[in-house]
Amino acid sequence: MTVFEILREAIERGIEHDFRPRSEVLSYYWKETIESPGGGSFENPYADTGVVYAANLDLPVRRIAAGIDVGQAEILSIHEWQEDMKKPVDCFVSHHPRGKILGSFPHILKTQIGNLEALGVSMKGMEHSYDKQFKEDQEEMRDMNIYRTKNTIELLGLNYISLHTPLDNMGARFVESWIAKSRAKTLEECEHALMEIPEYRMFFEESGIKPVSHVGKGSSPLGRCILSEFTGGEDGPIEIYQRMKKSGVSTIIVMHIDEKALRAARKVHLNVISAGHITSDAIGLNLFCDVLEKKGIEVVPIGGFIRHRRG
Repeated sequence: MTVFEILREAIERGIEHDFRPRSEVLSYYWKETIESPGGGSFENPYADTGVVYAANLDLPVRRIAAGIDVGQAEILSIHEWQEDMKKPVDCFVSHHPRGKILGSFPHILKTQIGNLEALGVSMKGMEHSYDKQFKEDQEEMRDMNIYRTKNTIELLGLNYISLHTPLDNMGARFVESWIAKSRAKTLEECEHALMEIPEYRMFFEESGIKPVSHVGKGSSPLGRCILSEFTGGEDGPIEIYQRMKKSGVSTIIVMHIDEKALRAARKVHLNVISAGHITSDAIGLNLFCDVLEKKGIEVVPIGGFIRHRRG
């Protein structure tokens, strides 16, 4: 596979695992065309995914360095490692966006509207709340040094891509299926089911931190449970929690949630299980790295990536 083909594979997997119908994903207002210098192109509908810098998109890839966060420290470490080990790394893969991909990150936010509608949440009239948050996110980008990592990669003449929502989609679908198969009936049973997922268990063994219920007791009925903000970039506007409750949702499983959002969830008696951000990110990245390894590409884990191989 080439760098171009890896990116195309990730986008396609993201579309396949998206909560929204394929037609809705492909008609989203933000999109870009990614072209291979050697010919061929495809449409990328994910604003938080793409090429940070490409020395050669058509380069055949034998080995990647993949991480949750890949910055200058990781790049320079790998640069030294590959010289010592005589194992050249052909491409860096970061889950969290860098460079121009970080600059376009706010545009992924409104995919949450379609995601939640697909999960049975009424989102009519929510455009205004998302527009307001989008403007706030764009303003934050004015203070971001988004080209710092890109400058390092360009100086070294390396390849670097960011894969965010497509891999979050893969992780979200995996967790959704896992919880459904567990037949958990209470929040405590759901927490236990999550702990059976290797990434959460491995992180707990290292840090003592595990999925936890922030709203609701362990004995509280799980009820209708959905994954919220596992994909879609970041936390959405706080008005969504009332919409979820009114739509019959009893429990949400999140990667992360701030205190303001927790207060909104408590106010409407919506159970909240926080699974953990970096460990949840690792699930999608692991699933995609499994795909690449089956195609003969070696994966070097860096940047806080808990590597776990599935069969």
